Amino acid sequence: MAYQNTQEIIWIERVLKTVLVGIFIWSIWAISQYAPNYYQEQKQIEVKLAETYGISQDVVSTVQCYQGYLHYPNSEMFSGLLAVSPSIQCDSATLKQQKENRYSLEYFASIFISAVSVLLLFAFQVKSEGSRQPVNKSEHINQ
Repeated sequence: MAYQNTQEIIWIERVLKTVLVGIFIWSIWAISQYAPNYYQEQKQIEVKLAETYGISQDVVSTVQCYQGYLHYPNSEMFSGLLAVSPSIQCDSATLKQQKENRYSLEYFASIFISAVSVLLLFAFQVKSEGSRQPVNKSEHINQ
């Protein structure tokens, strides 16, 4: 059974749209707050890893521990991992912990919330336009 009170439906849609716009604005604010911290922390992590393992900062962001040695992805002729030369021993758990960014959850959550709120706003807009009945002006004139 469909709900028939159109005035209340319109009011509920407006409230939901207002809440979604508020969530979208909040998420944009959150992105602006966490993005600088996230990227600054990421740069500090790269510098620290480069100093710790004695490797170039160019490969630090992609470096990973495979079979107890540091490797980086090969971007040349084939896909796969190449060992860092000279071979540098590592521990997977330690490297993962060292690469962890404490702002990543907040930063990516705010991006996700922003994207979801935009999609929901778009869905409400499409639904609202689809539910409106086109008015036939000739019928009003004839009456």
